[in-house]
Amino acid sequence: MADPPALTAIAVPSAPPATIIPLKIATVKQTVGVLERGEGFSGMRRNLLVQLGAYKGYREVLEGKTPRPSDVEGAGKWDDMNSQLVAVLFALVAPPLQPSVLDAGKTAAANWAAMIARWDCHSMGEAVALLGRLSRVTMTGSASDLVNTITSLCARIAKADPANPVPERYQVAHLLRAATPHFPEIVAAWSLRDGTFLEVANSLQAAEERAEEDAEVSAAAAMRVGGGRRGGGGGCHNCGDLNHWLSDCPHPPLCHTCWQPGHLARDCRRGAGRGMGAVVNGVAAHMPGTPAVAMEVVAVVLDVVGMVAMVLGVVGAEGEVAGAGQQITWNMQMLQTTR
Repeated sequence: MADPPALTAIAVPSAPPATIIPLKIATVKQTVGVLERGEGFSGMRRNLLVQLGAYKGYREVLEGKTPRPSDVEGAGKWDDMNSQLVAVLFALVAPPLQPSVLDAGKTAAANWAAMIARWDCHSMGEAVALLGRLSRVTMTGSASDLVNTITSLCARIAKADPANPVPERYQVAHLLRAATPHFPEIVAAWSLRDGTFLEVANSLQAAEERAEEDAEVSAAAAMRVGGGRRGGGGGCHNCGDLNHWLSDCPHPPLCHTCWQPGHLARDCRRGAGRGMGAVVNGVAAHMPGTPAVAMEVVAVVLDVVGMVAMVLGVVGAEGEVAGAGQQITWNMQMLQTTR
């Protein structure tokens, strides 16, 4: 014997509730707000449906899911609910907008359908405009700013077009696209594997924090090197190392005349009678009482002058460098004479 056919559920229209709770129109208006422009219909629609959820049966009548009953008692209750809903719609729509969509002679469901037909297109246009902005988002600030911008735009798109929110994979794609110029390595790594928007956002923010910490460490190291003894400077003038000073240099002295280790420029035989060695010897001749430490400082200063001259491409013009040294020698001689 064959099995009986499966029973299919038959949709039965819902009836008005046995007890009708009157709508508090002033409360609904205060909570939902007044619609001043068609672009705000999406938010107004969502908020009104949430508020009507607290009043049994009203949402079904507004959306046309509960037809008017044929019995007298049921019809009377339905008419009461319908008239209250029509009054709510007129209260929620600004007077300049009412003539284009609302009609007091029509049911609440008919008026609600007219509002959706007229203003839902505004929400769609807003969603399209926001999608265009999302596709043009660039990273102009921090990674956190970029994440917040994309999150805000996606939330507004979902609000304008609830049926078509931005999928998470597209949110991730826009985030990686905008972050590429600043974090190419992070973007390349995430392009090879899937990740949620939150995971990618956390990765970018962590990379930015590491970069900021590295910059702070480098700045602190530069301050320690440049703000030390003898009024600051650029580290060791002998070997060029930024981590110690000339007085602490572990390497043998380097001549800045012949560039050979083992002696200073003032003692250089190759440079005797000219260049930096001659200048220092001239200073020593004019100032026989100059302490050795001071002469060392003079030698270092003149060596640095020689290095700057080489960088500027005037090493070949030894006359210019020697001339600068002679000017220093003359100045020191004048200082000795005036004592």
